[in-house]
Amino acid sequence: MDRIYAPWRNKYFSMAKDGGCLFCSIQKDEQDERVGVLVRGRHWFIILNMFPYTSGHLMIVSRRHVERLGQVTEEEGHE
Repeated sequence: MDRIYAPWRNKYFSMAKDGGCLFCSIQKDEQDERVGVLVRGRHWFIILNMFPYTSGHLMIVSRRHVERLGQVTEEEGHE
């Protein structure tokens, strides 16, 4: 599978203030409107993609690092 190279999205990944995980940085930021957080749940948060491939693209992001979908707990999955 070919990768889509989109250099204008580099700003998005440089948002992590501590040089760590972009999504951890967004999760810690309390200014939801500024970082595009729409909903904060117990295990997940929903954000707008600032540089979407298609309009209206949302991302549902786990509050903890999960490498594979199969690692999601039953409780997390229900939310």
